[in-house]
Amino acid sequence: MRNISIWEKNTEKRTYPSLSENINAEIAVIGAGLAGILTARRLKESGCDVVVIEKDNLGSGQTKNTTAKITLQHGLFYNDLIKDIGEEHARLYAEANMRAIEMYEKMIKNENIDCDFEKENAYLYSVISDEKIREEYNAAYSLGIPCEITSETSLPFKTVSALRFPNQAQFHPLKFLYAAANGLKIYEHSKVLSVDGCGIKANDLINSSADETYDRHLPRKSELIVKSEHGTFTVLADKVVFACHYPFINIPGYYFIRMHQERSYVLALANVVSENGIYLSGANKDAKYEGMYYCADEDKFSFRRAGSLMLFGGGSHRTGDASDNKYEMLRTAARQYFPQSEETACWSAQDCITGDYIPFIGTYSSDTPNWYVESGFKKWGMTSSMVASSIIDDLINGRENPYIEVFSPQRHNLSGDLKEMLSDGYNAVKGLSKSAADVLTGNKDEDSALTSGEPLRCRHLGCKLAYNPGEDSYDCPCHGSRFTKDGRLIDGPAQEHLT
Repeated sequence: MRNISIWEKNTEKRTYPSLSENINAEIAVIGAGLAGILTARRLKESGCDVVVIEKDNLGSGQTKNTTAKITLQHGLFYNDLIKDIGEEHARLYAEANMRAIEMYEKMIKNENIDCDFEKENAYLYSVISDEKIREEYNAAYSLGIPCEITSETSLPFKTVSALRFPNQAQFHPLKFLYAAANGLKIYEHSKVLSVDGCGIKANDLINSSADETYDRHLPRKSELIVKSEHGTFTVLADKVVFACHYPFINIPGYYFIRMHQERSYVLALANVVSENGIYLSGANKDAKYEGMYYCADEDKFSFRRAGSLMLFGGGSHRTGDASDNKYEMLRTAARQYFPQSEETACWSAQDCITGDYIPFIGTYSSDTPNWYVESGFKKWGMTSSMVASSIIDDLINGRENPYIEVFSPQRHNLSGDLKEMLSDGYNAVKGLSKSAADVLTGNKDEDSALTSGEPLRCRHLGCKLAYNPGEDSYDCPCHGSRFTKDGRLIDGPAQEHLT
């Protein structure tokens, strides 16, 4: 049975039609998650003719799996960011995310969107090191980010130190998304098979000629071939925005060697009363628990309130590298910290992470000036989606935006990218060459449809898949694609089932 987030459980699904004819549009946005919908909305407000093409349903990707923290507190981050890109660009990164929080609040207030929006403090805590919290404080303070070191938290254990960021926020992501999508032209169950705007198709793989040249002077229209419930159709668009979590066109862009994916896990806990007396109550305004928490240590636990529930997260790992059941690890910790709690839901999320931990927002590649991309949001998709909507809207409409250079996929800060490329290259070679007896399907499940006894290989670039015991799935350690035990595609960049 599929694990379902509390957002899905308590929200009635919105549905839209499947594409049933050839259409023309000024802009085609691929992906109807938070980033795609906010971007389409901004473009429409700018007077553009926009269509959104979604292979599944509105919000059916990572938006439904988030813990929905709207915050510029992005982990132990700003100290390293200043070292990597300099104080000026680091300040712009922080400013962009600060503006994103304000934009959410303004939009929700102006349109009276009922999405459980609440202002909260965000905390970065450590149970090991006071020094790294102080270093992060000094970095954040130097960038003009309001924050303060504190010893007071609502956590069920003692911390060495914590850094508090005031006036952050949390909300119900699907309630917000459904409201934000009002008035947009959306086609669900409509999968983009190829995009041929510059002579490049979606199934071009790494074995494409390295010296192939791309004609920047080809006709402006991009041709999207879309398969829907009603057949196969063509969408012609002047510009294309890839807001589909992971860019599925390999060349140009080369995103498959510039990012990796990570998984993380969440339990929703009711009746949360910790041993030190901290508790939750959705109806009790004097409840002792407050804040959203993220750990600066290697073994990370995150906490946030959702009404009367505690969302307890952790177990992050690179996709394809799960040697144990992360849900059971969280359950063991939950029994320790909240002995009276009851689990009401569990689910997981998948995040794209760039080499320098800054999202890719901007032109897809120098060879495809009419394609745009929004990806690599790490674990901070709420603010990053809003930042992306602003940048892409301004790029397409020829307006200046102070944050374009910081987030540009063609940025020249190569140190992080180089390390990531080397890491991903190692994982790709390992995945392609290492013997993997533990991914022989016959050894895992007798009822599996994949019974050849051969190691399973990803339909993206052929890496050997690894079994994830906590989710009963086969995951790619190279680029993060995931499949069910009977071969159905769960997450990209692969675009095809195993069978």
